[in-house]
Amino acid sequence: MAQSVEAVLKDLKVIHGDFTFEKLLCGDNTSAISILTKPDGPWRTCHLRLRSTCLKEKLNDPNSGWMIRHLKGTGLIANFLTKRFKG
Repeated sequence: MAQSVEAVLKDLKVIHGDFTFEKLLCGDNTSAISILTKPDGPWRTCHLRLRSTCLKEKLNDPNSGWMIRHLKGTGLIANFLTKRFKG
């Protein structure tokens, strides 16, 4: 989705030239993040590693602008209306 937004901004001439913006992915699933950031994993995650190859390449390229960060579930905006929090 971030690639699509970047393409639209380039088409609208909001972004000029080879300018790229940082794309930060935030998630609360440490297993999914480790599959993306570590080179190897258990054999049972082979199908997940194959599906995530494109994103792994973007995260490993220092010039791509892609980053990933772990956040607690209570800090994710997407979880606001989908999970019940005690407090």
